[in-house]
Amino acid sequence: MRGAEAEAPLPGNRYQLVAIDLDGTLVDDQNAISERVERTVREVRSSGIKVVLVSGRPQVAALPIFRQLGLALPLISSGGAQVSDPSSGRVIAHFQPPVADIRKLVTLARAAGLTLVYQTPDEVFGEGNAQILDILRAAVRIPIEQVEDGLAACPEPIKVTVCGPRSQLDRIRDEIERLGLALSSVLSGPEYLEVTAQGVSKGRALRSVAEFLDVPMDRVLVIGDAPNDISMLAEAGLAVAMGNAPPEVQAFANVVAPRIEDDGVAWALRRFVLAPTKRGAQARSNDRNA
Repeated sequence: MRGAEAEAPLPGNRYQLVAIDLDGTLVDDQNAISERVERTVREVRSSGIKVVLVSGRPQVAALPIFRQLGLALPLISSGGAQVSDPSSGRVIAHFQPPVADIRKLVTLARAAGLTLVYQTPDEVFGEGNAQILDILRAAVRIPIEQVEDGLAACPEPIKVTVCGPRSQLDRIRDEIERLGLALSSVLSGPEYLEVTAQGVSKGRALRSVAEFLDVPMDRVLVIGDAPNDISMLAEAGLAVAMGNAPPEVQAFANVVAPRIEDDGVAWALRRFVLAPTKRGAQARSNDRNA
């Protein structure tokens, strides 16, 4: 682990921005947020702390959660390839991978018999194993149109997810590097490899949002659970990994929270954001009354 956080919450609140991953962190495998977690997130916002969602999902699949929580900050989607302001419809950042390099990636994946999911901010297309596509539809609750040729349906995807056994995904990553493709790749789960434009990551996108909001990164608390969250955990002032995160993710964290089924997000927010805020407010009140 990066280093253990102090056992007792800090007096006052050092964190001005909270960044939360969706799947496996905030949202369970039924695409639901527990009542306790939703209530806690709303309490954090009411205390004056900013909350931003950071997801590998396309914008269209992250928006329902964003709206459910009544959030107002920019939304980071597609693994950092899109940063937008849903309240105005403004696109703050959009990173499009080179079409020629995406075509080479697709050729490699098709030759290995892997399933491919192509996404734009507003549409998702899939080619390959129908069962895998059904699992993904159920997980994010959005239509994934199955097509014979994903590149014909979606010639300029913002992100491509390659689905298959870990050993084959590792070979795809090696080939991306060997061929010098201008692409970034990161695992979002043991059987999912997210491919975006070179340099794209959740961490890079989060840093740009923090700069936009004039919040130093040491004042940012991050909560995540998957390998694609490592880049933003590494940037955080306080990095919190979920208890259901694999060991390589927990290794980048200062703190390991309970699992998602035990409301780990609520635990982390109450311990490191809300408790210090309340303690600081009480101390200020005592000073005034002294």
